[in-house]
Amino acid sequence: MCKKQIRITSPIADRTQFVRALRLIGGDLDLKSAVSLAIYLDNHCNTVIAAGLDHEVAEHIANELRSGGTEALVESSVIDTPMRCCPSANEKFSWSFPRHIRRSTA
Repeated sequence: MCKKQIRITSPIADRTQFVRALRLIGGDLDLKSAVSLAIYLDNHCNTVIAAGLDHEVAEHIANELRSGGTEALVESSVIDTPMRCCPSANEKFSWSFPRHIRRSTA
């Protein structure tokens, strides 16, 4: 079965509605995290927000995001396991020599 991913391709028209949509589809996503994610996605168009989803689930999430005021595309994904993006991963962690991951001090 072909898995799908969801890509945000336009700036957010209504951030309040978009945050509501993120919290609805995000499950355990708290308000602060949803607002931070919305700000990130507003500044970085053409971002994959979730991957490894069944087609019906991906379409439902994309429709919720569209109702939140952005353009969301459903595309084929090479990821088999469902996951959502974590844009703060680069800020929280960094690589050190010799290839050990460590918490960032910034």
